[in-house]
Amino acid sequence: MRNGIKNGKNTQFSTDNQPSGEAKSEGWKRKRYAQQFMDKVMEYQELSLEEFERIEKEVERSKAKYTIRDVMAIKYVSKGLKSDKFLLDWVDRHVSKAQFNKEDEKQKEPISKYIVEIVEPKYSQEEIRAFSENKV
Repeated sequence: MRNGIKNGKNTQFSTDNQPSGEAKSEGWKRKRYAQQFMDKVMEYQELSLEEFERIEKEVERSKAKYTIRDVMAIKYVSKGLKSDKFLLDWVDRHVSKAQFNKEDEKQKEPISKYIVEIVEPKYSQEEIRAFSENKV
């Protein structure tokens, strides 16, 4: 696609090129649900580990008390606690590709790097360096 032309057809925005009102409504509905899910995930991430584990056990005991969204968010956070790969994926999605606030957009210098600290590392600094330099 170049200059608004795709496959030889004009693709500029016009009233003829818009989705139906129902399709727009459905798209916004999905976006709201996704945001509600992530809000719930962020809420659970603010809990202490003890509180979170208590909620995990509570879900198993009284299933009628929690929505499917709650259970999915709990499983999402729980999986992130147990898997290094999942944790790195989470950081990638929510930190490096995160949307910025208006104040962040006004900053004069772009963010050039992020620092991620692993509290209980699986490998020593020398092993990590060797991995990153492909020496292993």
